[in-house]
Amino acid sequence: MGKLITKSFFEHILISYLLFVPFIPIFKVIDRIGPQFSYLSIMHIVIYAYLFFFRRADIKIAYLKSNSIVIAYFSFIIISLLSFIFSININESLVEWNQYLTFFNSLLTITFLLYINKKLGPFILKMIIVLLGLEVIKTISVFLEFYDSGLSFTRIREYQGFSSNQNIGAFSILIKTPLLIYFIFKTKQKFYSSLLYSLLITSFFSIFIIGSRGAILGIIICLSSIIIWSMINYQKLKVQDRTKMFLIISSFFLVGIFQKIIYKDSDISIINRAVSLVDESTNYRLERYKDVIYYIYHNPFIGTGIGTWKIKASYYGKDDMKGYQVAYHAHNDFLQIAAETGLFGLLGYSSIFFSLIYLLFNKYIFHTSIEDKFFYFSLILMAIVFLIDSSLNFPRIRPYSQIVILYLLGFMSVNRKSVKL
Repeated sequence: MGKLITKSFFEHILISYLLFVPFIPIFKVIDRIGPQFSYLSIMHIVIYAYLFFFRRADIKIAYLKSNSIVIAYFSFIIISLLSFIFSININESLVEWNQYLTFFNSLLTITFLLYINKKLGPFILKMIIVLLGLEVIKTISVFLEFYDSGLSFTRIREYQGFSSNQNIGAFSILIKTPLLIYFIFKTKQKFYSSLLYSLLITSFFSIFIIGSRGAILGIIICLSSIIIWSMINYQKLKVQDRTKMFLIISSFFLVGIFQKIIYKDSDISIINRAVSLVDESTNYRLERYKDVIYYIYHNPFIGTGIGTWKIKASYYGKDDMKGYQVAYHAHNDFLQIAAETGLFGLLGYSSIFFSLIYLLFNKYIFHTSIEDKFFYFSLILMAIVFLIDSSLNFPRIRPYSQIVILYLLGFMSVNRKSVKL
């Protein structure tokens, strides 16, 4: 009995390893993803060793053969490996392919751990909310620190939080918000409800003050979807559930009004950020989209090789380069992967998320309980947030941006019929 408790405790620590990515020391390197990938690789060795020596009998490798998410991810790994044949720079291809392989191993380790211990799924979902709380505290503390100087009302770099970029930080908060709303919907205890409502309000405020238009667009899509869902299921919702939904939606508008009042005519007030769709940043992205689409149109099946668009893009984007800045990313992961690996690579990468959303919709339809339906609806919204992020930024190579989606992929890979949180 004691050994089982020890194993379970250790497995709870192991399953949490992705959550520690934001806190890995960067050792004064220019790009923090280097130490983060090294940390992930070390943890994979530790987890595989644990599974081999202590849980080997509980793991059924044959299970993976029918796992659509794992198969889709593995297919992309193989297709991207084949792109080495026509790569314009083998070294760059090797570096980025190894990063995708690292994420694939993250998916496998998470899937194995969730498969052997059913308690880990609900635990890790709650721990995601804990990480959200830390991110929000970090953002609000920056706001308070620079309030007197007036810098709080500008897009200061410190709003990046635990990430390396404000957009990354904003989307990291946003992708966890639908799960937080589910916990508010589910919780019956007043004390925990108050805590969760407080976290939701500060999460909204954090997204607004960071000023990421993509994240603001994402939160508007999520809240609009929840409103539509509530209207469709209005008769099935209890009175207290309707009240919760009203408070959730009201919180969004009240926080938006509050931020608008204290920010006055600031460029990053929510109104100004939401309506100012065209600026230098937008034009820069549109130019990158035009470049990559032009290349895909003329090279639909043979790309530049995985991880090498940055080299080809320097030719297309040379007119927009400023000083040392180069067009490193296409700011759309799907387009960039298509340019690097061809349309077959795009199909392989997209199939990962098609499989995820398909499984989530199946779960949503399968369950009759309104609480279970809202749970899977919340997970669908989380997946949609990641797709929005992928369409505007480049989370595919950022461990910090991959945390939640990897847990979500692993969670659905296990594919249990019911979840008790």
